[in-house]
Amino acid sequence: MAKESGTRLSDRAYAVEYGSKAAPTVMAKASGYDVEILIEAARDLQIPVIENPQLAALLEGVEIDEEIPEELYHSVAIVLSWVFWIRGEQPF
Repeated sequence: MAKESGTRLSDRAYAVEYGSKAAPTVMAKASGYDVEILIEAARDLQIPVIENPQLAALLEGVEIDEEIPEELYHSVAIVLSWVFWIRGEQPF
């Protein structure tokens, strides 16, 4: 099963998925009023929402359906490890 999480900066939000590709992928991004819509959708689907302004700023240049750049692997791995922990699951 794919693992997803959201990171948010007050006016930006990103949904990151890991499991279907070689690297974590940005599945959705939102700004302005759409941030709350994306966060609400994640919560409705019981996808953990994690606020991380620094990571949100780094993800700004990553497009939807694009794998994250290698230099962000460590930062995203930390967030995804929290997702596994919150869900009581083991990483792949």
